[in-house]
Amino acid sequence: MKKESYTYTYTLQYGEAFEQYYLTAFLMSRTKKAAVKAGLVVIGFGSLAIYGTLSQNVIFLIVALAALIEVCVLILMPRSKAKKAAKIVEEANKELELTIRNDGTIQFAGEESRQLAGDETACTYESVNCFVIRTDREHTYCLPRGVVPPEEKDDIRAYLKSIMRYEKA
Repeated sequence: MKKESYTYTYTLQYGEAFEQYYLTAFLMSRTKKAAVKAGLVVIGFGSLAIYGTLSQNVIFLIVALAALIEVCVLILMPRSKAKKAAKIVEEANKELELTIRNDGTIQFAGEESRQLAGDETACTYESVNCFVIRTDREHTYCLPRGVVPPEEKDDIRAYLKSIMRYEKA
């Protein structure tokens, strides 16, 4: 990092909060989620096809329905969790002050600082609207890209990439 620390003050909007919670709803990478969904769809439709040809085997119908229900859960659950959490954040309408330090810590004003790479789930997701920084299973920070000056975006991105897993969302 070029500076010792970067401090940003902002109010989190509904869209940014939704994006934060949606990206971190499940501890699976984007490719793993897609593979699981595709596998469940194949199992579901394959079981339906077998049930269609061998209609006396009800077990294939049950397997197909279970797989299709699981796909729906994988698609709808993160969205509903994110909507609920984003609504709570929006209603709080709280001004946040986030500090990212050169020593590998991150901190909201008034809270204790946390290591950026706190455990094996630590990662950063960069989306169109924000940087979502997950330090461990329990703590996630959202830094809207709009509050980061253009000359600091590349520096923040490079620093986060050097410390933790980094994914484009």
